[in-house]
Order: sequence, then C-alpha cells, then structure tokens
Amino acid sequence: MSVELTIIPPSELPDTAEKQVADDAELVRKNLHSIVKQGHSALEQIWEVADQSGMPEAYEALASMIKTMTAANRELMNLHKSKKALSATKGPSKVQNNLVVCSTTELQKMLDSIGEKK
Repeated sequence: MSVELTIIPPSELPDTAEKQVADDAELVRKNLHSIVKQGHSALEQIWEVADQSGMPEAYEALASMIKTMTAANRELMNLHKSKKALSATKGPSKVQNNLVVCSTTELQKMLDSIGEKK
C-alpha cells in the first residue's frame, strides 16, 4: 500500500470563506451607514413636525425614530466587534506539527525516500 502526502502551504489555501465574510461585513457596514445617514435626515424632519404641530402622535413618532436610530448605531458598533472577534479567532498561519497515519513500514519507506532525494 502506497501513501502519498501532499502538503499545501497556507499561502496556497483558498481564502474564499474569509473573503466572503469580509465582503459581507463591508456590505452590511455600508448599509448601516446609509440607514444612519437617512435616519438622521428623517429625525430632523420629524423633529420639526413635532415642534410645529405639538401633536402627541408626532412626539411618539419622534421617540420611535430616536429608538430606531439608537438601534442602528448599536448594530454598526456590534458589526465592528464581530468583525474584530472573527479576525482574532483566526488560527496560526504556520503549521508546525503534522500528523501522518500509516504503518511503521510505510513511514520508514517515506523517510528513506526523503533521504535519497537529498
């Protein structure tokens, strides 16, 4: 029985999952920024309506908008925390220990073939 090992350097491993996470995080960040900017404009308009009309419903809408804006800002900050946590949990880039499962005879043959190549 022949055992062939192929060792792929970390630089050649596909980064599709990491890239997708980074792309999605950037898209969410842009969306949240847009929501915050548009919400700020809407908040100013609701404030004017509430101030001019003095109606309780307008003040309720203002309070609701303030609550929504606070939640959007909180989500933006949570996105940064999540992105930071994901990048912090990244494993080591260099593998120092390898595990080879084979018989002692196969291991000896592999070591002999490595010795012959040198």
